[in-house]
Amino acid sequence: MKTQTALEPTATETGAGQERGSLLQRLRHLEEAISRRAFELFENRGQQDGNDLQDWLTAESELLLPVAVQMTQDDKAATVKLEAPGFSKNDIKVAIEDGRLLISGIKRQSQETKNADSTYRSESSQEFLRVLDLPGAVDATKAEARLEKGLLTLTLPRIAGDESTGTEIKVQ
Repeated sequence: MKTQTALEPTATETGAGQERGSLLQRLRHLEEAISRRAFELFENRGQQDGNDLQDWLTAESELLLPVAVQMTQDDKAATVKLEAPGFSKNDIKVAIEDGRLLISGIKRQSQETKNADSTYRSESSQEFLRVLDLPGAVDATKAEARLEKGLLTLTLPRIAGDESTGTEIKVQ
């Protein structure tokens, strides 16, 4: 039986069986991967207690790309700006679920070089995930998401009420 490490994606993380799963499901999968990697770090240190947070943060930094995000708001709308250089609009998913804004991006690249005797294949991926609590109820049907020169700008019109409905926002 093969032991799976945190850095080896599961079938759902690679896309098999995950055609358009919700971002909350993706968040759960990432949390499990980070947890597995943090436990690997704990084991590699000889199972010495006291570094739980450092193990978690190290695992998170190994698996996720850090992205800068800024949220501002006024009476009419909340605006979120997120730096995602190198990502295209097809790489980024934005959704509102349970009063939270979920922004996710995955960029995968592969390169293959063939010689007479061998084939060299290189694959890499970059991934980020940010979850932000919304400052109040927003009208997700009128929300806008634009990606220009690596800067994702979200405009979320505010509405009266307590809760925003869950929906996905198309990035333009």
